[in-house]
Amino acid sequence: MRMLRWMCGHTRSDRIRNEVIREKVGVASVVDKLREARLRWFGHVKRRGADAPVRRCEGLVVEGTRRGRGRPKKYWGEVIRQDLAQLHITEDMTLDRKEWRSRIKVEGAPSSTIPSLMKLEKMDENFPSRRDWRRGIIVHYSSKLGF
Repeated sequence: MRMLRWMCGHTRSDRIRNEVIREKVGVASVVDKLREARLRWFGHVKRRGADAPVRRCEGLVVEGTRRGRGRPKKYWGEVIRQDLAQLHITEDMTLDRKEWRSRIKVEGAPSSTIPSLMKLEKMDENFPSRRDWRRGIIVHYSSKLGF
């Protein structure tokens, strides 16, 4: 979030919510992107044949071990079921790859595309100090992003 705030020219003291910053820059939240990645892997696993090693490990239950104290950890299957319920999709939809990908896709650029969005130029003689260079970059790219 620090880099997104920097791109918009805001600081934490401006008291602007993270959702507003993400919406301005066009970046999805990390939670949504993680859910997308989990469900993408789930679809990949479900489309594999029943004899594939990953499918055999899917229903693996370890016997004879005790869980530690405290709240039980969530199993991967439980998290997937919650993700499916949240997006109102079912397991059998995984068979059609294009349809599955379109349903789990999260709008917004992933965090890894931010550097390519910025394409920071090297500091040159137009900017006498790094501070002036950063200000120039913010003004230049914020006008391109519509801020």
